[in-house]
Amino acid sequence: MIVITNLKGDVVYVNRSFESRTGYSREEVKGRSTQFLNAGGQDRAYFRILWDTIRSGGVWQGEFRNRTKQGTILIESATISPLVDSTGEIGGFLAIKRDVTMQRQLQERLQRLQKMEVVGQMASGIAHDFNNALAAMDGYLMMLEHDLQGDVRVDKHLESLRNVCSHAIDLSRQWLGFGRNDALEVFPHDLCDLITRLREGLFRSFEREVTLEFDLPDGLPTVWVDEVLFDQVLMNLAINARDAMGGAGTLVVRASCCVIDSVVSLRHGLPPGREAVQVQVSDSGPGIPKEIADRIFDPFFTTKGVDKGTGLGLYIVESTMARMGGAIELLSSSDEGTTFSLILPTWAPRAGETEPRDQILANLSFWLVAFPSPWIEGMRVRLEQLGAAVEVLDGMAVLEERFGQSSGDCHLIFFDIDQTVSLDVIEIWRGRHPSIPLIAVSRHPRSQFEEFLSDRPGLEFLRQPSRDEDILTLIWESIPIGRA
Repeated sequence: MIVITNLKGDVVYVNRSFESRTGYSREEVKGRSTQFLNAGGQDRAYFRILWDTIRSGGVWQGEFRNRTKQGTILIESATISPLVDSTGEIGGFLAIKRDVTMQRQLQERLQRLQKMEVVGQMASGIAHDFNNALAAMDGYLMMLEHDLQGDVRVDKHLESLRNVCSHAIDLSRQWLGFGRNDALEVFPHDLCDLITRLREGLFRSFEREVTLEFDLPDGLPTVWVDEVLFDQVLMNLAINARDAMGGAGTLVVRASCCVIDSVVSLRHGLPPGREAVQVQVSDSGPGIPKEIADRIFDPFFTTKGVDKGTGLGLYIVESTMARMGGAIELLSSSDEGTTFSLILPTWAPRAGETEPRDQILANLSFWLVAFPSPWIEGMRVRLEQLGAAVEVLDGMAVLEERFGQSSGDCHLIFFDIDQTVSLDVIEIWRGRHPSIPLIAVSRHPRSQFEEFLSDRPGLEFLRQPSRDEDILTLIWESIPIGRA
């Protein structure tokens, strides 16, 4: 972008690139001070240095945080030079600017991720020691329950203590998972069903303090979430809203379909144009001041008083949503209240895919070699929802028997390498049946098995939980063209 101004900083000329980037035409900006574009972020001293430099004949380099005609932020890297006439007098200034908005937003995302990693490591260390103490407490509580069984005087207190201890153990495990980035228990859910259950349970305690309103339409697409963590995300936002309203006001929970726009995609790394389900949590409190809106998701940042907040609630909410493949957005923070939006993408076909979801893997048969467990059952259901025929075989002996009956019935075999099949056994099977594609499935990261997986064609790796599109991509890459 090129901008030429007079000595006072009034616009004399802009090129077409300026017009397309800012939305302002040449006629709209001509004669106006460039300050009208300023969106804040730099103080007076910043601009004083700029003007002192160029008025003295120097060249200034730096960045501007401007606002387009549409109201969006435009970050520009600029070089400003004086325009000198034949007599050596400065007659104006030339600014050559480049749009670096995307680069700066990506840098901010990277910095936030790095900060999250550090806090996660701290959380993991603290939770590990806390978990050890809780394990001992739980053991002593079990002995008390055994020794005092039937004592009506203490049974009620022991039950309350058991509930508190179980809750503390769950919290400790969540912190450990947060720090280590453990696999989530992700399954398909209708978010309206989850919210309705919360409404009938935990939300009831709110009714004495605030007015609750729900807008939960039928027929929303299912999304893949960790049920427990989603409940905690929603409750965290609800508790914050209740506290912000001071015990009097209206809390609204609303679910709807939406499409991920380019701004949300860039900010959170979500696929643009993808259909999603959003859950909005709104309150009628005082709102969040604009000057702190950019900091509310930072770790240890809180506006609550001493001993009333850790500053980790929204930070964990944002981290949890990211781990589940979604995002959280602050939509409004005016004097009329605050609205947060939880965004979770629905399943979407590959580019150019036109088949309905339940037909994508039609006519394909998969064997899943694994001992029964909730996450194995969840994977079976996911594959069947995508159209495949799935058999769960609990062990290698059952696999050998089934293979002997009809090996042609199977297009792909999944092996649970966490509890059912060792890597050595898979290697033996590959040697005996090299034509059948294999996928090793684990809830641990691939890096733990990299030495084994490298340089072994025909053997792929899938970490659970995974998105449908990731599973589909791996299946399509594993099965030879035309085999199905």
